[in-house]
Amino acid sequence: LEAEGLVVNHAHKGAVVHKPTAAELREIYEIRMLLEPHAAREAATRVTPETLQTLEAIVDEMEKTTGVWPLVQLNQKLRRTFYECAGKPRLAEMIRGLMARAEPYVTMLVGGQRHPFTHREFHDLLDAIRQGNGDKAAEVTRAHLAMTVENVMPMFER
Repeated sequence: LEAEGLVVNHAHKGAVVHKPTAAELREIYEIRMLLEPHAAREAATRVTPETLQTLEAIVDEMEKTTGVWPLVQLNQKLRRTFYECAGKPRLAEMIRGLMARAEPYVTMLVGGQRHPFTHREFHDLLDAIRQGNGDKAAEVTRAHLAMTVENVMPMFER
């Protein structure tokens, strides 16, 4: 839990549940917006037909899912599966770490809205992948990450 940023260990206090902050949200997503579009650009040109079928099945499942936790998990599964196609294991590892750190914020987003991810966003990403259009995949990825920040940030002002 500590490695995922969900618990912080303090000397003489023990483990304390991590409290998400606006500053941390901005920092995590600033880094994600640098790394993930790059991974998307690289991956879009390397996706195999089998992996494309897997990505399409994940998006289909996301459209049918209503629970917060299953939707968060499917979003992560989609991204992990896609970014691994970039063929850069250290990049994929860094992104996985950031996604784990971002999980409380994604959960806030999903829990705070009826359907925070539009089907269009994921279909735009799938279209870019089908076309092997790395620039479009990067653009869609960056926009999706920016939308998360834009929608979660007001939750800190309440």
